[in-house]
Amino acid sequence: MTASLRRRDEERMKKNIDDMVDELKKVAEEKKVEGEKEEAVGEEVVTEKQQNEDDLKKKEEAEVKLKISVEESDVDDDAEEQQKKEADQKQTEEKTKVPITEVNTSTESEVLDKNVEQCKKCMET
Repeated sequence: MTASLRRRDEERMKKNIDDMVDELKKVAEEKKVEGEKEEAVGEEVVTEKQQNEDDLKKKEEAEVKLKISVEESDVDDDAEEQQKKEADQKQTEEKTKVPITEVNTSTESEVLDKNVEQCKKCMET
């Protein structure tokens, strides 16, 4: 009877050991899968960071191009404004030109004489 009890105990112990080994294998596989997932997630994080950096670089390049184009358009606008101002100045100069009239070269005495004559004519009538 003691022999049968020993066998039974040994069988139970073997069964328990086999169950423990199976559980350890499952846990090891789970850890391995988690490790692979973490590596995959880590790789994804790295690729996302690279993508973000690439996006930032593209945005910065676009901003630089935009600034350059804005500066060029400002220069063009300034040149256009200056041309408009020059054209306006020419037009105003043309408009303000006064035709040259005869210059009175008569002396004061001649003017007075004419006025006196006109007054005399007026009195006579």
